[in-house]
Amino acid sequence: MANGHAREFVNRHLYANRVAIVLQAARGLLYLHTRTPTFVHGDPKADNVLILDRGEAQTADFGLSRWAISGTSRGYSKEWCLGGNSRWQAPKLFQTSDDEELQARRTTQSDIFAFGRFITEIYRNFHFPTWPRMWPSFRWRRVQ
Repeated sequence: MANGHAREFVNRHLYANRVAIVLQAARGLLYLHTRTPTFVHGDPKADNVLILDRGEAQTADFGLSRWAISGTSRGYSKEWCLGGNSRWQAPKLFQTSDDEELQARRTTQSDIFAFGRFITEIYRNFHFPTWPRMWPSFRWRRVQ
């Protein structure tokens, strides 16, 4: 890809059509979420949205993807369950005790949470909000 991923693209092209990038990435996620059975991307973020030569956004990197299957996530490795960057993960994916660690599952809801972070990346030039003082510092370090 000559244009790289969305983060590189908007950094190089300050006047890039960010609305179009977000909408096209949202359509890609909607496509995955409306399959039968539902398909969960698992790691939507700007580094996983490629910009084609025509300037169109395309969802990529399906390394943490899976079909959404009801029940628990038994059978998935600890690395898979805890994989990805915690800045983009829904809090429920890392707010579990050691006994529940492998029960935390990526879902369409956790994809949407991560997609919200993607939008923040695109519109805030990748500057994330600072630590909310009401959060314990150990939780905020985990989010960062």
